[in-house]
Amino acid sequence: EAGMDFAESAHAAGKRVAVLDLTSGEPTPFGTPAKRRRETAASSAALGLSTRLALGLPNRTLEATLAARIKVAEVYRTLRPRVLFIPYWRDAHPDHLAASRLATEARFHAKLTKTGMKGEPHYPARVIYYYCTHLRTHDDVAFVVDVPEEFSTKVRAMECYKSQFFEHRGAEAGAVLRY
Repeated sequence: EAGMDFAESAHAAGKRVAVLDLTSGEPTPFGTPAKRRRETAASSAALGLSTRLALGLPNRTLEATLAARIKVAEVYRTLRPRVLFIPYWRDAHPDHLAASRLATEARFHAKLTKTGMKGEPHYPARVIYYYCTHLRTHDDVAFVVDVPEEFSTKVRAMECYKSQFFEHRGAEAGAVLRY
C-alpha cells in the first residue's frame, strides 16, 4: 500500500486490483502475526481490493529462489494480470530488493511452456516499478501520476497498520503518513 498510488487510481477507475503479499511482514517490533492479519484485512477493505493473496514466504530473509519464483509465476498464471506493480530494484531493505527480483523473474517464468506449473502460460504486458519508503532518493523517474482524489483512501489504508506506524511511536506516531 505504501508505494501503490497508481494502483489505487486504477481501482478508482473501475479496474480490478489484486495484491500479492510475498511475506506476512512479521516479525516486527510491535506487531504479531494475528495483529498483522487483522490490519491487512482492514487495509484491504479500505482499498476495496478484488483479491489479496499471501504466499507466506519468510519475512526478513526473502530470497529470489526458483521455488519462490514458481509460486509467484503460478499466481500470475492464475490471476492473469495485464500490469504488474513491482518494488523498484534499488532500496535499502533487503526484502524489497529480493521482492523486486523475484516478481520480475516470475513474470518471465510465468510464460514458459512444458513446465509442471499450475495454470496456462501468461506474460503480463506491463511492469510499473514503484518506490518503497526505505529509500529517500527518487532518481530516474519515468512518470508521476497525480492521485489527489485517491489520497484519502491511501491514508485510510495505511492507518489500518497501527502496529507499524502508530503504536509505541510517541511523537513520531503516524509520521510516515505526513512524509
